Amino acid sequence: MRGDGLAGTSARAARVTGDLHEGLANGIGVTGFMNTPLISANGFAKSRFSASLLPERDRIAIWREVFGRTNVRLDMKPLSDEPFRCECDALSFSDIAILQGSSSAFSATRTRELLSDNRHDISLVLPLKGRAWAAQSGKEADIAEGQAIVLDTSRTGPVHFPGRTDYINICVPGTALAPLVPDLADAAMTVIPADSEPLRLILGYYRLLRNENAPGSPDTAGIVSAHFHDLIAAAVNHARDPRSSTERLGIRAARLKALKADIARHAHTADLTIDAVARRLRISPRYIRKLLAGENTTFSELVLSARLRRAHHILADPRQTDRSICDVAFGVGFGDLSYFNRTFRRRFGATPSDVRNGTMRNDPRRPRETYTASCSG
Repeated sequence: MRGDGLAGTSARAARVTGDLHEGLANGIGVTGFMNTPLISANGFAKSRFSASLLPERDRIAIWREVFGRTNVRLDMKPLSDEPFRCECDALSFSDIAILQGSSSAFSATRTRELLSDNRHDISLVLPLKGRAWAAQSGKEADIAEGQAIVLDTSRTGPVHFPGRTDYINICVPGTALAPLVPDLADAAMTVIPADSEPLRLILGYYRLLRNENAPGSPDTAGIVSAHFHDLIAAAVNHARDPRSSTERLGIRAARLKALKADIARHAHTADLTIDAVARRLRISPRYIRKLLAGENTTFSELVLSARLRRAHHILADPRQTDRSICDVAFGVGFGDLSYFNRTFRRRFGATPSDVRNGTMRNDPRRPRETYTASCSG
């Protein structure tokens, strides 16, 4: 087995670890290690790790120390003597972290030493190609291709990928799932079948996020995060009790949240249609109308609401006072300025100019005398 050269390259690993910490602080990737930014706007981050970018002599040692122990808090070891490879794409938003990787055979273990970080996340491990084996809390399980297993990061235990594998690992705080999953402490080592509808929705939603731009605002990222909470809870609950109704497990609610998140992310596009949203979410326009009828609303009303919220956010932001009201209106998806002004006032009880002027009066960067007349009442 390879990977025993860590002691001989500890100085190099320590230097790269320092580079990683500096990169994290500066919101950038580590040259030769992560080749995309670790942090982007709106609380949404993407990054990529490639072991091939590391010097071959120190590759395994640095991978174990920097990517494994420092970054993902796992003791990672290759399981074969074949040339080592590991490519990972990381996606995070709000309190969700998702890692999709392709690797030669390896193991990843939460050791007692690494438990010192006091993390209590629920981890969903899914082999996309190949299989895996896991052990935790005195239990063992084989995970076939397409299945998923629930692990608890507050407990020790290994996961083995015995051959070349593609996998996804989704982490969510245990505190977020506890209200949704009865007896969450007993959920570890639950195997979720490959034909699970909630699991299929999780993968579909993840692929949608991976292939498109980041959510348009921190609020949208929060909606996406809540959607994942519901879907993961539904997958775990259904795996533990297959007789449970998917409606009761929150699938309908999760789809509704996915719908609202998609509208929020694409509200600025003038050609946003119910057919376009249905295609992205892989559901029918008829089902969307049914979902919204249950909420006493319509697709058009949701789109209008999302655009007005975004416009209000921009107009109330002192960093964006250089944008004209016309620019804001068209930028968030309106095609008619009069209609924008009318609906904005009806929604917020103030005109766009009222909101903008209030922002400008409170902007410390602008000369105070500019607002003398307004402040004097």
